[in-house]
Amino acid sequence: MLRIPIILLITAGLAACSSLPNAGPTAKTILSRQQNGGAQGRAVASPYSIFDVNAETVAVLSRHRPTGFLGSFAAGGPPSSGTLGVGDMVSVSIFEASSGGLFGTADATGSAGSKSVQLPPQQIDRGGRINVPYAGSVVAAGRTPAQVGQAIVSALSSKAIEPQVLVTLTQNAANLVTVSGEVGQGGRFPLAVKGTRVLDAIALAGGPQAAAHDLFVRLTRGSRTGVESLTSLVSNPRENIYLRADDQLFIYREPRT
Repeated sequence: MLRIPIILLITAGLAACSSLPNAGPTAKTILSRQQNGGAQGRAVASPYSIFDVNAETVAVLSRHRPTGFLGSFAAGGPPSSGTLGVGDMVSVSIFEASSGGLFGTADATGSAGSKSVQLPPQQIDRGGRINVPYAGSVVAAGRTPAQVGQAIVSALSSKAIEPQVLVTLTQNAANLVTVSGEVGQGGRFPLAVKGTRVLDAIALAGGPQAAAHDLFVRLTRGSRTGVESLTSLVSNPRENIYLRADDQLFIYREPRT
């Protein structure tokens, strides 16, 4: 007595499969377009490849593991913090132990004068250097502000009175990342001293402008490129890697249906 309802239910379920949405063309459509061409009757290239589903392809697919950002790029921690680069603007302040030195002034009445001088901000040139009076051309790119200050102290040690130097980054132009695509406001953003991760940079750009399950993130670092879905970045913190200077993030939409 129960056979008829069960058979009808199975038949209805199979019939419903024909109305399910599909995400792409069928194999027959692809082959027909490749062989017969489009409206002009010429064969056209297709962005799809067709493979038979057999034991060999299933075995290959079972061994495949998506690399993601973690596999495409070194995980590690944040990049070495505070390194200056070409184009950065820096300010240099020089202090001496007593007035009347190379950079200080002595009052004619004998009272204490100035013991320090602050140089105008200057940009690190294409050669990676800045110029400091009496110290000459000093290498700045690739060094931290403290290391640049120490180099200036060494150059002035025989000329100034126990000099101390403070170098300050006033405008970051080297340690930047680019974010574009489906974000609120794309642009170039400075890397934080504590490190900036992929999701941090997307947030700086105003956040995603579409549903997370439809968005993918392409990271380009030099000659290497990796792609990861936004949902994977959110659900798997290990994929949310630290960015490096000059990294490029492009967020694009690719609906799943």
